[in-house]
Amino acid sequence: MLRRLLLPVLLVLFTLPLQAQNFRAGLKAGSAITTIRGETQGGNRFERRSSFGGGAFAAYDFRYGLSLQAELLYMAMGADGVQAIPNNDGEEVLADVTFNVVYVHVPLLLVYRPRVDWRWQPKVFLGPTYGMRQDATVSYSAQGGSLPPQTEQDNSARGTNWLALGGLGLDIPVGEQWITLEVSGIRSLTNMRNASPSFYNQGLFISVGLMF
Repeated sequence: MLRRLLLPVLLVLFTLPLQAQNFRAGLKAGSAITTIRGETQGGNRFERRSSFGGGAFAAYDFRYGLSLQAELLYMAMGADGVQAIPNNDGEEVLADVTFNVVYVHVPLLLVYRPRVDWRWQPKVFLGPTYGMRQDATVSYSAQGGSLPPQTEQDNSARGTNWLALGGLGLDIPVGEQWITLEVSGIRSLTNMRNASPSFYNQGLFISVGLMF
């Protein structure tokens, strides 16, 4: 139900900026620092990994400093980790593992810009995000070189994932445009896998953008 409501809103926000003065649009890019939370066993563990993220956004300004902002973000998520895998003799060995899941995220955010006497405009934002998986792989590299490195498709990753996104930012005027600096937290609300145990994406997205 929420997905059916989200798509028409995004269509309106990305097509009306050409017609109305209350609309803003722009581009952003930055670094995503992500990991996976969930149950692990034995010597398995998850650690943070960094990757690229970026995309476009459009917003409609209401009164009292409020805006509704829709975004399209390409972002690789996942985690580095250590996992026990069987070797050619059937014995378990520890391997360095990289889980890489690439999404196109569609956030719909409520943005608040308080009235301040500064030249730089602070803001806070929060909203749901619909993630559409584009690719999912798992790479293994056995510690000690007992197995050759290998990469395979992760068929357990769901095709979609609901997340929450929120954060803080600054809009800095530069001529007729604005430079945007943002730090966003992103966290899965639903299991990212079709299997057990349940895993959930989470991380930070640190970005710089240009708003027109």
